Amino acid sequence: MSRTTSTDIVMAAFAAVERRDERRLAELYHPQGRVPLAAVPVPRWVLPRGRRPASQRQDRLRPGLGPLQPTRRERRMDPGVVAATDKEVVVLWHQRGVRPDSQRLDMDTLGLYGVRDRMFARAQMFYFDTTAVLRFLQQPQ
Repeated sequence: MSRTTSTDIVMAAFAAVERRDERRLAELYHPQGRVPLAAVPVPRWVLPRGRRPASQRQDRLRPGLGPLQPTRRERRMDPGVVAATDKEVVVLWHQRGVRPDSQRLDMDTLGLYGVRDRMFARAQMFYFDTTAVLRFLQQPQ
């Protein structure tokens, strides 16, 4: 597999997330893939086939980002490949959201993504300001 192939797979996953295309994500995700997340939740639909990170299994009270991304504007991630090998791709992208009180979140996020067997196999996100993301998600709406 080439760098181009791994990059194409990861960028296809970004496009599917932006479009909320669950079927395409299910096609792209490796059956044994994993998404290790720290404190920031991911909408359930982003993890096909019933997989959810342990952080969400333990705390279902935290809101996901889905309701906070009601339009294309908030779902747009503007991903850009920083580096790639045949097995890993580093992407700089934007985490966006808007709360009902009109407060917005728009911050850079760095992601390390693994590709195995021509499928999206691993995702790990590094937020530049995790505190700001948590504050945005946890404030009363």
